[in-house]
Amino acid sequence: MKRVWGHILAGGMLLACAAGVSTACVQDNSTIFIFDVLAQQLVSPGTACTYTSDPTQAYTPAGKLDLGFIDAYSAIFLVGNQIVPQGNATTPTTETSYVQIQGAVVHITDVEGNTLADYTQPVGGAAIAPAQGSVPSYEAISVEILNPSTTEPLRSFVEAGGTRQLITYTYFYGKTLGGQSVQTGQFGFPVTVCYGCLVSYSQSDVDESASIVPNCLLAVGSATSTSLPVPCTLGEDDSVDCSQCLGYPVCRGSISGIVSNLDAGSD
Repeated sequence: MKRVWGHILAGGMLLACAAGVSTACVQDNSTIFIFDVLAQQLVSPGTACTYTSDPTQAYTPAGKLDLGFIDAYSAIFLVGNQIVPQGNATTPTTETSYVQIQGAVVHITDVEGNTLADYTQPVGGAAIAPAQGSVPSYEAISVEILNPSTTEPLRSFVEAGGTRQLITYTYFYGKTLGGQSVQTGQFGFPVTVCYGCLVSYSQSDVDESASIVPNCLLAVGSATSTSLPVPCTLGEDDSVDCSQCLGYPVCRGSISGIVSNLDAGSD
């Protein structure tokens, strides 16, 4: 799925290269670029998620962060390298077109454009191979694009039932094996912060006779289903059935987003 945020911004506003990176940084999307943000996978409980360099993977146009589970949001970016190979086995010429990603710069605003945070996050071990002919090479790279210091001031508001959308802007920087400093264009990605919005309640979970609805009372104390898929990261993007997350107070019952601690002997 092609998105609007990143591609509008990719050719627009640029930040200076991160501290410590040469002023000769190349930023024209002809070297390295952010292709998109990969969609989170749903897996069997206890199964790890695997993201690959395949550009046909599913993407997501926006994120959600549920503070009932976690207080930071990590995006999996698919970053591409379009530099053509320079190596020649007959010369021989060494290959210099690999790109070693060194870090990411994150800028966070509210929907009015007011700056909430700016920080640089190191990225280790992310190397992108040269293009294969006219086909770019890709690498999936995780970056924390919302940090606790940005989300915690919103907690009381969202625990009372509100939501708040933040806009994140991210670019990567690094160096080729030939020593050239490069960076991607800036990529915009909105994330909605909430509390309890990623908890779902199936009919088999809810005791309709209770004073608080929805609730997960019928699941408390019973065998939790293991057949339902769960997100790779609870609290990011995808809903989870309340029976799968009873260890979190947010999963046990709510009225208009206000959490009621329905332990019912589960603690």
